[in-house]
Parts: sequence; C-alpha cells; structure tokens
Amino acid sequence: MRRARGFFRAMTRVAMLGLTVLVAVLVYNTLRFPSRQIDVEPVAMSELPEQQILDRFAESLTIKTISYPTPARIDSEAFDRFKQFLEASFPLVHENLSRMTGTDFGDERNQSLLFKWQGLEESAAKPILLMGHYDVVPIETASIDNWTNGPFSGKVDEQYVWGRGAIDNKAAAVGMMEAIERLIAAGFQPSRTIYVSLGHDEEIGGTRGNRPIAEWMKSQRIQLEYVLDEGGGIFNDFAGLDGPAAFIGIGEKGFVTLELTAKVEEAGHSSMPPPLPQTAIGILGEALDRLHHSPHRADIDRGMGMTLEYLGSEMSWMQRVAIANRWLFDPLLIRQLDNTPLGNAALRTTIAPTIVEGGVKDNVLPTQATMTLNLRILPGDSIESAIKHIEDVLKDLSIDIVATAMQRPPSKRLSSTDCDAFEQLHRSIRQIYPSVVVAPFVVVAGTDASHYEELDLAKETYRFVPWRLGKEDLKRIHGIDERLARDDYLDLVRFYEQLIRNSCEPV
Repeated sequence: MRRARGFFRAMTRVAMLGLTVLVAVLVYNTLRFPSRQIDVEPVAMSELPEQQILDRFAESLTIKTISYPTPARIDSEAFDRFKQFLEASFPLVHENLSRMTGTDFGDERNQSLLFKWQGLEESAAKPILLMGHYDVVPIETASIDNWTNGPFSGKVDEQYVWGRGAIDNKAAAVGMMEAIERLIAAGFQPSRTIYVSLGHDEEIGGTRGNRPIAEWMKSQRIQLEYVLDEGGGIFNDFAGLDGPAAFIGIGEKGFVTLELTAKVEEAGHSSMPPPLPQTAIGILGEALDRLHHSPHRADIDRGMGMTLEYLGSEMSWMQRVAIANRWLFDPLLIRQLDNTPLGNAALRTTIAPTIVEGGVKDNVLPTQATMTLNLRILPGDSIESAIKHIEDVLKDLSIDIVATAMQRPPSKRLSSTDCDAFEQLHRSIRQIYPSVVVAPFVVVAGTDASHYEELDLAKETYRFVPWRLGKEDLKRIHGIDERLARDDYLDLVRFYEQLIRNSCEPV
C-alpha cells in the first residue's frame, strides 16, 4: 500500500511538473508573440472640396452600367455615358495621362479603359497597376420597391451616398480618378509609371475587358511591381478585436461550376414511388447529403494562418495564447473558424448547390434531375483535384458529372507580406486609418486581378479597397440599399492619394 501511495505521489509530481512546464511554454510563446503592425505617424488629413467630390461620385451611380452575361442585353450607351462622365469630371487626368480603349486591345466592343501616368524617365522602378471596375450587377425587379432610395438615384444625404455600385465598385474606380486629379493639380509627378485599369465586365468574369488588357501588357513585355484590385476592405465587427481590421487580399480562391445529372430508366406515378434514393431526385438528395458529410479538408496554413499571425497579437490574452501556440491549439482554432460561413470558406475548398432542376408535374416521377454545384477552390488545391473529390465521394451513384466553362484556377501562390509593396500598402492604410489593425487574407470570391496574376505580370498582387463595412453592409453588396458613408468615400480618396505618394514619391 505504501508503495502504491508513493507511486501515485510520484506520478502526481510528474504531472504537476509537466503542467507547469506546459504553462511556462504557453506563456513564454505568448509574451514573445510580436505585433506585425507598422508604427506610423498619422498624416494630416488633406482638405477636400467635399460636396463636389461627393456629387461626382453620386453622379457616377446614376449611370446604369449593368453587366449581363448576354451581350444583347447590355446597354452600350450607358457605358459610353460613363466614359463621357469621366472625361468631364476629371479633365486633368485626361490631359496628363494617356488613355487606351478597346481598339488598342483588338476589340472596339471592349469598354474597359487603361490609363498610363508616365513616371520620371530616370526611375528604374517598375510600374504599378491600380484597378477598379465600373460595371454593376442587375437589380432584381421584385426588390426595387424595397430600396430606401432608387437603386440608381445617386442620392446624397447627411450620412450616405446611395446606389448600385456605391461599394462594388464605383467607389474605387471613381475614387482613384479623383485622387489622381488632385495629385496632378498639386503638381505631383510620380517617380514610377502608374497604370489605372477600369474594367467594364468584372461582374461577368472580365474576359472581354481586363483579360485582353492583361494579354496586351504581356505582349508589350510590361512587368509590374504590384497590382492592387478590390477584394479586401475594412471591417468593423471582427470577433476578438476591439476595433476595425483592414484585410489585404494576398491571393484568391478559384472556382468551377459542375452540373450533376441523375438518370433512371423509367418514370412512374408518384403514388407508387420506389424506395429512396432510387428516384432521379432522390439520387441527387443522396449526393448532396454525402457531400455535406465529406467536405474538403480544412487547412489553416493556406492563408488563414498568416491572417491569425497579424491579428493574434492584437486580441485578448486567451486568444493570443491560442494563436501564439498553434502547435497545440490548431484543432480548436479550426473548430471555431468552421462555425462561421466566412471561416469555413477561408479554411477549405467549398461546395455550394446553387440550382436544382427536375420534374414536369407534381404526380410524375422524373427520369432525370440536374443539380448545379459551385466550387470555390482554395489555393493549393486545383480544379482537377476539386472535381476528383466530388467524383470519389459520389463514385457509386448513377450520376454524370460535367464541368462547365465557368471556371478559373485559384492563385498559384500567395503574395508576399515581406516586401516593399506590402509595406507601402500597410503604411498607407495605417496613416489614413490609425486605429485599424492590418492583416493579410485569402479572398474567397474572384476578381479581375486574377487575369494579371495568371499571366505573371506582377511581382505581387494585392486586393484591397478601404470600404469601412459592418455585418449589415456586407449584405448590401449585390443586395438591396447598397450605400457608402460620405466620410468613408472621402477617406477612400485620401487613401489612394497617400498610397500613390508612398509608392511613387519622386526621389
């Protein structure tokens, strides 16, 4: 008995010692967990003719530059009016920058624009490309009456500028032009060349707009220092942070659309159905259930890990402990992230059923049913590997799987956070938005930047527009009551001014 008590006391001491060592390691790693934020002095806010700037932005929102997949539905006159609006609103830009249009890229129907602001001849610095798009998504007819102000009203009230495109993406497109107009008026000359691309078909893939521009750049052997497009923003309600966070996209997910078709040999009367899942619709239901229970693997080290490195040191103590000691807490972090749609999307290739079709009458069992799946592919996976996962999960079901033409590969690599380009972007954000925490992330949607990335035109590709958005604002993108706060748009203009100065200050 004494030997047993002695043994248990010894084991208790060992356990306590092990626990003490573990706690010491956790605390040590947490205390050494460095902040990744750049310390900067906020710049003095430039004086802006606020009402004029807001009125120009509002006017851009009244022009119905709506993208449709079917070219015949597109109002080309609206796109012409937008280009005329740019010429009238920003005369210095058009006097001092060269402008290339569709004919320069081999297709007069290409309504996208490329501006070139020539840098100082003696500069050896590579050019940069700033991107925005001025096309917008259609308005659902049934939703028009639910808008507080008309979707193309361009109304400016005491707080907001209202209209389709206020966020996505005329704020960036017009805001860049506003910033450059102001810099020219102030006598600024960039040390390096700046290109500005304003796409006309980003909402339908950019294949007629920025893709030909990227191919033209490739043919001219233009190599860029960095590309900056939409994708990230400033979010006010991020769990674990006391203040807002600015997320800079360092890569983006790809996508592929699959059509799954289930067929059975015979139809039948609905009063005598065969056991499920032996109907066409039942087979698709079984397929969907299997895919739900067999998701792609979660991987925290393909983007999200880097995000946590930047955010963790700015969070509460317990969160810092977990992120500073990922060797122990990764399973817990993954479970927590998996509980939200955005977290789940950031961790893995996702599968979303978007269309289901089948049947002709309520009492007839169909011989065929089809389901459309949209896959968003995390960098590190591929279109081929994503499809193979689907095929493996459904291999014993009578389903034909066909990939449509709607596909784009994910970023081949994640852009660096340890380079001058990222530092300039990081610094510019902190100078205009001093209270913001900056972090890289992988964009879960697609952007026109992918065309330049695929052709290896830039050392680095980033995705960020300084919208300040809350959870409710995210629903307004492509939704009802799209709007942007007046002050946020004015700060957006200041941001682009500061970024150009930081990236292109004469030596």
